[in-house]
Amino acid sequence: NMDKTKFIEELSNKTGISIDKCEEINKIFESTFLIDKNNKEKILNAIKEKFNFSDEMLNKIYDTAMNIIGNVLLKIEVRL
Repeated sequence: NMDKTKFIEELSNKTGISIDKCEEINKIFESTFLIDKNNKEKILNAIKEKFNFSDEMLNKIYDTAMNIIGNVLLKIEVRL
């Protein structure tokens, strides 16, 4: 499992969003099963409800988070 702190720091660095807000965003990602395509909308709505970011920022957050998660999964596969 990915180190939560690293994920939060990387998300913050790549989006310019504060660590505090990224911790909340991380909780939303953790509480939603990522593989289901319909959950992108659930995640974005939950983040928007909490922080009222623009749609552009919401997409940046989601894409960045999925990229971070994807890179970690690739590293795990390479080790296997």
